[in-house]
Amino acid sequence: MWKMEEGLLIDTSRALGGTIRAIAADSRLLVSGGTNAYIQCWRAVEGNDHLFHISGSGTDQNAEFRLWGHEDWVWSLALRGNTVASTAGRDAYVWDIRDGELTSLVSNAHVGNAYSLAWTHLADVLFTGGEDGAIRLFNVSDVSDDEEDIKPVATWVPHSGPVHSLAFEYPWLVSASSDGRIALIDLRKLLTPKRSSKDRIVCAGEDGSVRVWNFSEALEIERRAQALRSLRQENRMRRRKAQVEMNANGRRPDQCSIAMKKNQLKGDKSTTWHNKRTINEKVKS
Repeated sequence: MWKMEEGLLIDTSRALGGTIRAIAADSRLLVSGGTNAYIQCWRAVEGNDHLFHISGSGTDQNAEFRLWGHEDWVWSLALRGNTVASTAGRDAYVWDIRDGELTSLVSNAHVGNAYSLAWTHLADVLFTGGEDGAIRLFNVSDVSDDEEDIKPVATWVPHSGPVHSLAFEYPWLVSASSDGRIALIDLRKLLTPKRSSKDRIVCAGEDGSVRVWNFSEALEIERRAQALRSLRQENRMRRRKAQVEMNANGRRPDQCSIAMKKNQLKGDKSTTWHNKRTINEKVKS
């Protein structure tokens, strides 16, 4: 742990017996997980300068505990109130930190490992991202009597590689993948609204750079784009209608020209008859 005001290291945990692959924290709890297949948890200590005693040197023995029950490496962690969500192997877990009990299990969330997860602003609703390039939405409280497994509410496949990171702030879900792309999903038609003041996406990768996207005007830009698409669609319909009318008008002159040619042929016969009559009158005279 670091004190950011001074840039000083203030505490270090002991070796936890594996590679740490995930970490999450809020003002009440700090959790980590990795190849040791359990979640190491530290509760906040009131009156402590740096909130958590991660070195284990504190006097409060209840401040540190573990959550056991994963069958594979822990890939990701997310906190929500008194619950901790985790992914291990291809499954997703939800734990109650008050008693350490497993409250929900999403089996076979992905084909391959479930590498990432993120809570929504709704209770018991979370996203998972996996090795199959898919993102799935689950309601972890939605378990029917007929089916033991929790089924996904929705699935997206925006990537051709594993989804390693997810971030959610209504209405945007952002995902990062080993295919080198970031995907942005609009969830306003699927999830109920929530007021939000956050308007940026920040990402970092193996190229050593950090990129920031500002979405403060995203909705206005989307409305303008939608209006432009509607205008283009309307113009296309007008051009099609005009083309159809031109084609229809083009057939009528052809029919009229044929009729005129027929009349001209008849007219030629009449002229020939009149010419003969004139000749005969001249002969008689």
